[in-house]
Amino acid sequence: MNSPANMLLANQIPSKIAAMTDTWTWLRLKAAKDRMLQLKTRGQPATIQQVTIPRKTSEEVTAAYRHQRSKSIATYRNLVSKGADQCQLEDEVSKYVTKLDVDSSLAMMKDMQASWQALRDQRRYLKVLKTGMASENAMLARREEILDNNITAEMVPMVHTCDTAEGKSGYQTKPTPMVYTRSLNALVSSHLDAHEKLGNLHWHDGLIPSKEIWIKIGADKGGKPISTMKFNFQIVNVKEPNS
Repeated sequence: MNSPANMLLANQIPSKIAAMTDTWTWLRLKAAKDRMLQLKTRGQPATIQQVTIPRKTSEEVTAAYRHQRSKSIATYRNLVSKGADQCQLEDEVSKYVTKLDVDSSLAMMKDMQASWQALRDQRRYLKVLKTGMASENAMLARREEILDNNITAEMVPMVHTCDTAEGKSGYQTKPTPMVYTRSLNALVSSHLDAHEKLGNLHWHDGLIPSKEIWIKIGADKGGKPISTMKFNFQIVNVKEPNS
């Protein structure tokens, strides 16, 4: 215990005795298993473990050296956790594992083309790993904020090619999901506002007049067996318009 009395007593130990004690402790450490020994005290025994201060960081050494360091850390973790290694390790790792924010969660859902039920299943696995993603309510609220009540989806009757008996002359009318924007002007403006905030707007060294915004319109009729017609637009006034 580092009480003032103990510190005063330690400072009064002659240097020769302190040097001899250091040598004796070092010899015992070299002979001890796992370079670890215990010293008797008036209370709990004091554990001394050899820790070599490296000259290189873990980023600079080979995988084999990093593995050796991990073994040393694991030994110390076992001591301070009183054998509860896994619990202690989970606490350490939790400080470095971050939860996916709302925008990242929505982006993952889009890229994976995942349903809400699929995300619920993923949350159960992420919970085991002591991490997670944004809540479903937060994602829904953020989605509405992004769409700004400007995107509508509904089922409408549409004509499809058909090779089965239900078709007539090779065609069939059936309910089909359709997504459309209520205001194209508002949708384009929202994209322009986002690019402006991020500093992405670019006029390509005068190729585009300073008071003009160029928009490219595209369409894709889709292919068989399910033809999905898609329309899109692309803002040219950005640094990499074709990416």
